[in-house]
Amino acid sequence: MRSVVKGIKIGCDGLVVSHLLYADDCIVLGEWSLDNIRNIAQVFKVFNICSSLKIHLGKSNLFGIGIGGNEVIAMAKEVNCTAGSLPFKHLGVWIGANMNRVANWNFLVDIFETRLSKWRASSLLESIMRKFLWGSSVSGRKIHWVSWDVIASPKSMGGLGISRLRNTNVALLSKWVWRYKTEINSLWRLVIKAIHDTKRGWNHIPMNKYLPGTLKNIVNCVEAQKVKGISLNSMLRGQRTS
Repeated sequence: MRSVVKGIKIGCDGLVVSHLLYADDCIVLGEWSLDNIRNIAQVFKVFNICSSLKIHLGKSNLFGIGIGGNEVIAMAKEVNCTAGSLPFKHLGVWIGANMNRVANWNFLVDIFETRLSKWRASSLLESIMRKFLWGSSVSGRKIHWVSWDVIASPKSMGGLGISRLRNTNVALLSKWVWRYKTEINSLWRLVIKAIHDTKRGWNHIPMNKYLPGTLKNIVNCVEAQKVKGISLNSMLRGQRTS
């Protein structure tokens, strides 16, 4: 049966993604064509008839990847929705922005500062934590009686057990490897496999080195970790992802 809405084809495995749901938000993905967008609008109308729940297209946004702004505006008028542009903020996070740029994480630093104190600080979060711990402020800097290395040590070693942000970041990034191994049928895993699995070699998580992006940063970070001088990557047993 032919699909009314043409989603996005990913990779060569036949995977097609047409929509994503999160809480009460719905993101519809599809090929850029007038017929496809009109069909999506018709699906929304059928949904309204069947459920009595109306989707307010006037509060919805249409985005075009690699599409000129004027064309996006013209297409948005066809279905009476708002033309959007990249990057945009969704649930406090920038979508379509280069998150490798420090400036694009300033929103997180601002939240961190507001919740800890009203002090002004540099963009380094650990700097804010040090000032908070020792009672320093913008008007004066107090003596740090104990080094940060000691404070960040486990309590059993005389520290306060405060985790270094870098270690926390590495741990959270490494968790994606575990999730990839265990969440076999998850959509995000199927997308990663369709895009990055080159069917070459044995890897704990597939990564096409010729493609830039977040996954490449995650894999490189995990593979660079060492335990007592031994690479963490060498401790993981690889397998074909097919």
